[in-house]
Amino acid sequence: MTSDTTLKSLSQADASLLAHVLVSRVAEKRGIRALTVKGPAAGHYGLRPPRVSADADVLIEPARFDEMLEALKEVGWAERHVSRLTDSLVLHSVTVISKQWPCDIDVHVMFPGFLKDAGEVFEELWQRREALEIAGQPVEITDRASSILIAGLHGLRSPSQVARHRDETLALAERIVPELSDADYRDLVALAAKLGAADTARPIFVNRNDGLPPSTGPGVDPALDEWRLRSASGGGRAGQIANAMRHAGWRDRLRLLREYIWRSPSEFALDEPDAQGSSSSISRARRARLGRGFRSVKNLIRGYRYMKAGKDDTALVNGENPW
Repeated sequence: MTSDTTLKSLSQADASLLAHVLVSRVAEKRGIRALTVKGPAAGHYGLRPPRVSADADVLIEPARFDEMLEALKEVGWAERHVSRLTDSLVLHSVTVISKQWPCDIDVHVMFPGFLKDAGEVFEELWQRREALEIAGQPVEITDRASSILIAGLHGLRSPSQVARHRDETLALAERIVPELSDADYRDLVALAAKLGAADTARPIFVNRNDGLPPSTGPGVDPALDEWRLRSASGGGRAGQIANAMRHAGWRDRLRLLREYIWRSPSEFALDEPDAQGSSSSISRARRARLGRGFRSVKNLIRGYRYMKAGKDDTALVNGENPW
C-alpha cells in the first residue's frame, strides 16, 4: 500500500483511515467479510464532529475472526500484549499493532450492547452495509441506522471514561434521533429490537420513544443485567470485575480481586502507562489506582441498584453526572 517510511510519517488520523483500507483489502483477498464501524462511518453520517481517531475499528464475521487475525499477522500486525486481567475481561475485540503504523486496529468479533447472537447481528449489519470511499478505495461501512446504534452503545457502555462520550450521546438523543424522518425512525426502532439493543440503547430514544417495545425487567436476560450494571456504574474496570465475579467460582473471584487490587509490576505496567521506570513511579501509579478503586465503590452501588431495578441509565442524556 505505502512504504514503511511513508507510513511512519503519516498523522494518526490519516493512518487510522488507511488502516481501514488495509483491513478491507486483506479481508477481501481471503474472502472474509469485514465492516468498518465507528470512526469513518460516524463521520460520514454526521453523527459526531470531525476528530482524530487513535485507532481503526472493524467488525469481522464471527466464524472467520481467528482467520482474520492470522491474515493481519501475515502482513506485519501482531496482537497487543495485555495483562491477564484485561485478557480475561475484554472478550469482544483484539487490538493489533504494527511497528510501521502510528495507530492500532481494534478487530471486533462482536459489538457490545447488541445482545442477539453475534453471527445474527453481523448478518443483519452486513445486509444493510454501504460503501464509503477512503483514499480512493471502497470500504464497507455500517449504514446510518446501524451507525446510530453503534455510536449510542459505544458512549453508553463506558460513560465515565471519556468526556466526549457524553457530548456525542447527548447529540444522538437531543438532535439526531428526534430529527429522523418517520420512516427512518421506524427503521431504527425495528433494527434496535432485531439486534437486541432496544434496552441497551434506550437512553438515546428518551426524546422520541414511540414504538419501542416495553422495557425488559431485571433477571430476564443475564447479558442485559450485566450491561445495566456496567453502564450505571460508569463503565470502568470495577464494573467489569463485578460482572465477572457474579458468574465466577470462589477461587476465580479471589484471583480477579487480587489482580484488580495488587498485581506484579510487569502485569500492572501493561494496563497503567504511568507505571514505568522507577519503583517510585510504580508506587505512585499503584496508589492512584487504589484511590480510583475506592472511589468506584459508590458507582458500583449505583450500578447494582440500577441492575436490580431493571432501570436503563439516562445520566448521559439528562444532565446528570453521577460519576
